[in-house]
Parts: sequence; structure tokens; C-alpha cells
Amino acid sequence: VVGLEDVGRAMRLVADRVHVVAEGAAGCAVAAALSPVPGARRHRKVVAIVSGGNIDLSRFATLTGAAS
Repeated sequence: VVGLEDVGRAMRLVADRVHVVAEGAAGCAVAAALSPVPGARRHRKVVAIVSGGNIDLSRFATLTGAAS
């Protein structure tokens, strides 16, 4: 389980690093992959499916902190 702030940080990371505007569901997958849980379970390879850009840009800006 990841929090909304973690999702926003993950969405911003994806936008900054790979120049993809990801919607919240993709942000959840990335946030979960970046959490300490996979490493604690000794998973060495983790895949997060990032798809869709079905998000209003003003909502994206609010979630990622870009509107501040």
C-alpha cells in the first residue's frame, strides 16, 4: 500500500526522468516498486507497467507539486 504523497512523487519522477506524463494508476505501480518492500523481500527485479496519460494536466500539477 502506498500513500498519495508517494504516488505524486513517483509521477513526478517518471515525468522528470523519462518525460512521460503518467496517470495515478501508473504512479501507484512506480511508487510500490520504489518502496522498500521489494528489497526487503529480496526481489532483485521489479517491473512497473506505466501506461496511459489519461489525467488532466492541472490535476497532474497538483499531485506532483508542480502547481506550488
